[in-house]
Amino acid sequence: MQINSLKFNAGSKNTQPCFKGLSNNIDFADKFTSRKASMFLYTGCIISRLVNSRDKYEFKETLTRDSLGWASLFFAAAIFEKTVGLAIETVDKLLNGKDPQKENLFLTKENRLPNIFEALNPFDKKFTLRTFEDIKTINDKALQKSLIQKKSALYLMSLAFSVGVIGMFIPWMNTVTTRKDRQKELNAAKIDKNSSSVQNQ
Repeated sequence: MQINSLKFNAGSKNTQPCFKGLSNNIDFADKFTSRKASMFLYTGCIISRLVNSRDKYEFKETLTRDSLGWASLFFAAAIFEKTVGLAIETVDKLLNGKDPQKENLFLTKENRLPNIFEALNPFDKKFTLRTFEDIKTINDKALQKSLIQKKSALYLMSLAFSVGVIGMFIPWMNTVTTRKDRQKELNAAKIDKNSSSVQNQ
């Protein structure tokens, strides 16, 4: 049986199937799933959970939790990383007198730090944070060690931010708002019950 939707290249080392008609932006076969592919997958999960909500409380909780989680993961986390990276470089310059304009946490052709407005813009691709692999390519060992320390601190803070927002703050906020909604309904039901009792008397 011939499968027209798949294309295999037997002479290539890459034996992963290529799905025709799908953009490379949503490729799930890479070593790490791309950001756009993750956004696509997460969005599908949100829609599925909303459709299968058992009541209005679950629908509201899912909408709030997953929408904020989606925004936090793909946008707020990026803004946090860039602004904190800018803060780390600025503080290092003030404390140690180092010039962060030449080699810093940001990988850019302009050899300068972003300003606060550029850091707050998650769509600005001009300034991207260095990876640990990028830092290891620097020949200056002292500079390499300094950047690894900064990157490690930034990584831990970003991880704490994501866990705190997605794993703690959003669930807590959902619990509080749902409890308030349920209490309002109970109070309204009690008022209706008392009104009915008065009228029957």
